[in-house]
Amino acid sequence: MAGLLMCVPGHGEELAAAIEFNPAMLRSPVDTRVFARGNPTPEGRFESDLYVNKLWKGRARIELQKPAGSPNAIACFDAPLLDLLGFDSNNHSLRSGELRCEALSSLVEGARADYDASAFRLDVTAAQALLRRTLDAPVDPSLWDRGVTAATLQYAYNGFSTGSALASRTHSQYLSLRGGFNWQDWRLRLNGALASDAQNGFQYRHSQTYLQRSLVDWRSSLTIGDAVTDGRVFESIGFRGIRLSSDDRMFADSRRGFAPVIRGIANSNARVRVVQRGIPIHEITVPAGAFVIDDLYPTGSGGDLQVTVTEADGTERSFSVPFSNVIELVRPGATRYELTVGRFRNPASSSEPYLLQGNWRRGFSNWLTGYTGLFLADGYAAAAVGSAMNTPVGAVSADATLARSETGGGARHLGHSLRASYSRMLSSTNTQLSLAAYRYSSRGFYSASEAFLMRDALDSCRWLPGVPVDARKHRYQLSISQPLPDAWGVINLTATGQKYWHRSGSENEFQLSYARQFGQIGVSFNLGRARRLDTGTTENRGMLSVSIPLDGIGASRASGGAGLPTYRAGLSTAGGSPALDQSLSGTLGETRQYSYSAFTSTAPSAGSGRTTTSWGGSGAWSTPYAVMNGSFSRSSEYSQYSAGIAGALVAYSGGVVLAPALGDTAAIVTAEHAGGARISNYSGLRLDGNGQAVVASLSPFRRNAVEIDTQGLSTDVGLRSGNQNVVPTAGAVVVLKFDTEVGYSVLLNASLEDGSRLPFGAQILDATGASVGFMGQAGKALVRVSALSGALTISWGEDAHHQCVLEYWVAQEIEPDPMGYRRVEGRCMGPGKARQS
Repeated sequence: MAGLLMCVPGHGEELAAAIEFNPAMLRSPVDTRVFARGNPTPEGRFESDLYVNKLWKGRARIELQKPAGSPNAIACFDAPLLDLLGFDSNNHSLRSGELRCEALSSLVEGARADYDASAFRLDVTAAQALLRRTLDAPVDPSLWDRGVTAATLQYAYNGFSTGSALASRTHSQYLSLRGGFNWQDWRLRLNGALASDAQNGFQYRHSQTYLQRSLVDWRSSLTIGDAVTDGRVFESIGFRGIRLSSDDRMFADSRRGFAPVIRGIANSNARVRVVQRGIPIHEITVPAGAFVIDDLYPTGSGGDLQVTVTEADGTERSFSVPFSNVIELVRPGATRYELTVGRFRNPASSSEPYLLQGNWRRGFSNWLTGYTGLFLADGYAAAAVGSAMNTPVGAVSADATLARSETGGGARHLGHSLRASYSRMLSSTNTQLSLAAYRYSSRGFYSASEAFLMRDALDSCRWLPGVPVDARKHRYQLSISQPLPDAWGVINLTATGQKYWHRSGSENEFQLSYARQFGQIGVSFNLGRARRLDTGTTENRGMLSVSIPLDGIGASRASGGAGLPTYRAGLSTAGGSPALDQSLSGTLGETRQYSYSAFTSTAPSAGSGRTTTSWGGSGAWSTPYAVMNGSFSRSSEYSQYSAGIAGALVAYSGGVVLAPALGDTAAIVTAEHAGGARISNYSGLRLDGNGQAVVASLSPFRRNAVEIDTQGLSTDVGLRSGNQNVVPTAGAVVVLKFDTEVGYSVLLNASLEDGSRLPFGAQILDATGASVGFMGQAGKALVRVSALSGALTISWGEDAHHQCVLEYWVAQEIEPDPMGYRRVEGRCMGPGKARQS
C-alpha cells in the first residue's frame, strides 16, 4: 500500500471520490488524508505546456489555487488563457479581466482540464464545436516565435591535392561561407566562397546578399537583394531586386521545397563539385564506390545541376542532373503567387537587363488548378498559361509558353514551348512514377536566361557558360521506383534525354538499379548508359556491390548494427574495362562521432591503360564544435590527399556558441550549470561547459520538441522541466532556457528523537517551505539542499506532534559517493527541541 501512495496519478479538475487507506497495513504512522484524492498538487504559478485534445497549443504561466476544503490545487482560467486554448468566446462566460479558479466544465460546458504537476502540463479535452475553427496554418500564428537578435556564420573548408607521374602536383582549396544577422522579423544573409587553385590563385566569389522576412498576415515572404525566382512557371533565374511570394511552409499541408538527390560512382577518393547556374553550391570528398548527395542547399528551386567528379589521379568527368519543379495542385479556393521586379543576375554575364516576372496559381476544385505567368524584360517577353489536374489515373499538368526574344545582332525570334508532366502512385503494384515530364520547343523559342546570355555573348564576342549552341527541340525526364513483393528488393529507373534543332542525334542518359537485403548482407546492381553530343561518345557503366557486416552472419546486431565495421566489395566496368573495389568502413565512439573507411582498388590506369592497384583511407571526427575530415590514397601512378573542416557559430546576447552544423532555422538551448547534459532527440548533441548548445535545424512554422536528458549530469543539478516546445518563424534563432536547480545532493539517514524511524512518505520541507523530497524506507531520503547547513522540517500529518525539525551540516570536505550523494545522519527533534546532529 505504501507503494500505491507514490503512484497515484495527478488529479483531474473534477475531484474523485475520496479513497480511504487502512493504517493497519502501513509499517509507520502516516496521515494518508493528503493522498485521499490523488497526489497533492501545490499552489503557485508555473510555466506550463498547454494541450487541447492531445495537440500542443503553446506555453503559458498557469496559476494553481486550492478550493476551500480541498488539499489539491486546480488551474485558474481567464479570458486570454481560454483564447490561447482555442475556445470560441461565444462558448464561455468569462469577462475581460476576470480570473476564476474552478472546474473548467463550469466555465465551458462539456470541457475538462487536468493538470500534471510532475510534467508542468495542462491537458484540456473539449468537443470541436467548442473551439474556434482551425486556421490553415500548421500551428496558431500567435505561437510563432521570431527569435532573438543574433549573428550566424557557417563555414566549410575542403583542401584537395593530387599528383601523378604524368602531371605535376596540383592543389585546390575551397572555403564556403554563409553569414547571417537576425533582427526582429528581418533576416540578412550573405553567401560566398573563397577558392584557390594553380591557375587562378585565390578568388572570392560572392553569390548572394539578401534581406528577407515573413509576412504573417499574407502567408508570404518578402525578399530584397540577390535571389532567384521560384521556377514554377518559367525557368528559375537569378536576379537582384525585390520578390514577394507565397510561403507554403506557413500552410498546414505545405510542401517543404525540393532538391534532387545526386548519385554517382567514384573510382578513388574523389572530389565532387556541384554547380548550379554557374555558381558552386556544394563540394565534398567521397571515397571509392557509389556515392549519394542528398543534403544540397541549392541557390534556387530550379536550374540543372552540373556535377564534376575529380578522381585522385586528376581525371575528371561531368554529368548533369535535371532540376526543375513540377506545377503542383493547389487546394480549392487557395491562391499562390510570386511577383519579382529587378535586374537579371548571372556571374557569367555582364548584361543586367531590367525584368518583371509574375505567376499566379489558383485551385478551382479538388481536381483542377489553373496557373499563368508573365515575363517582361528588355528585349524579351513571354506569357504562359496551363493547368494541373488530379485525375483517377494520376496527376497531370500541361502548359504552353509563347516567347519573343532578341538575341543580339538584330536577330529576333518568336517561338513557343509545350510542357506536360505526369505523376502517379500505382497502389496495386506499389509503383511510384514520381516524375514523367516532356517539353517541346519550336525553333524560335528561347528561355529568358538563354536569350540574355546569347545577346551578351554576341555583343562581347566571347563565349559564356550556359549559352546554348543550338535551340533545344524536346526534352524528357522519367523516374520509376518499383518495390518487389516478398522483400525481393527495389528497382529504380531514371531516364533523361534532349534533342536540338540543328544537330543530328540526341543526348540520353539511362540508369537502372536494383537493391536487396539478404538478411544482413546487402546486394546492389547498377547499370548506366550516357550519350553526349558535344563529344559524340557513348559510355556504358555498371557496378555490382556487396556489403557484409563483420559481426558474424546471422548474429543479432546490437543497436541496429551501429558502429560495426562493414566490408564492401564492388565490381564495376566503364567502357569495357573492369575494376574491383574493396572497402572497410564503420563508426566508433559513444555517439558514433568517429567514422573511418579504408579501401583498395584495382582498375585500368587512365594514362597508360595497364592495370594498377591503389589504396587509401578516409576519416571524420564530429566534435561538439566542428566536423573534421581527411583522406589519402596512393598508387604507382598518383597520390592524393585532402582535409576539411566544417562548423558554425552563433553570437547573441548570451555569448558565442560553436556548433558542428547550422541550418537556416535553429535554437540555442541554455541550462545553467548543466554542461554535459545530452539533447536526447538530437543524436550526439550535448551542452557545452557553459550549459549551451545549438540545435542546428528546426522546422519553421511547426512545433519542434527539444528535450534534455540529465543522465550523466551531476546530482547537484536538476531541471525543473526537461522538455520544451517551440514554433520558430523561417530563419529564426530562438532561445530555449531550461531552469535549473543547483544545490548539494544529500543521502539523508534520519531518525526520530527516540531513535525510531521516520514514517515512510513523510514530506521534507526546506526553510522556505518548499518540498525537497519524501522519506523513503528505513528512514532514508534523497534530497537536494541549497546550503551546506540549515534546518529541514519533516511532516507526516497536520498536527504539531506529527512534525519535527532536523538540523543538518555538510562538511565541504565530504566527497560525494559514486552515486553523487553526500551521506548525512541526524535526529529529527520536535518543535522547540531542534539541535544540531
